[in-house]
Amino acid sequence: NRDSAMALSVRAMTRGKIMIGAVLLLGCCEADWRASLQRAVSIHQGGDLAGSAEHYAEALRLNPELRRSWPVLTNYALSIQKSAPAEAVVNFREVLALEPGADAYFNLGNALVDAGEPLEAEAALKACLSLNPSDAEAYYTLASARMQQRGGVEVTSTAVEAVRTAIALGPADGKAWVSL
Repeated sequence: NRDSAMALSVRAMTRGKIMIGAVLLLGCCEADWRASLQRAVSIHQGGDLAGSAEHYAEALRLNPELRRSWPVLTNYALSIQKSAPAEAVVNFREVLALEPGADAYFNLGNALVDAGEPLEAEAALKACLSLNPSDAEAYYTLASARMQQRGGVEVTSTAVEAVRTAIALGPADGKAWVSL
């Protein structure tokens, strides 16, 4: 049935099998949105995340049921994050409601940094780190959120502390070293 196909699709996508999940989704709903989702996934897998945005948006518009598939919403939000960070935040909040977890909090926090909302970003990133305390990228993004706050020496020192933690957890990540 439709719900079990949707559940199988979500499971496949969460395990990194985006194409298999997309194919399973194709059987869930009406056919007219399928081509858009196939194009989005194909472009996304080809490395053009921003180029996939319009096709994810079209698939979501044609089939509102896809909004229940948090992997599709996540991919759509990631694809628009740089060009429309506020819209990405809205979508990541929906993802968080569907599938709360460290990744959802991280993606929301990252989008909030891009949207210029450092206090909310810090809260989301702290939630991520409470679930996954060894996430070096979350510490790095937390440092970015703290630097956006421009709150003086205390905020700057907590940002430096977050970068140092990111380096300790992921010493091969050059961007953390450069930010220090």
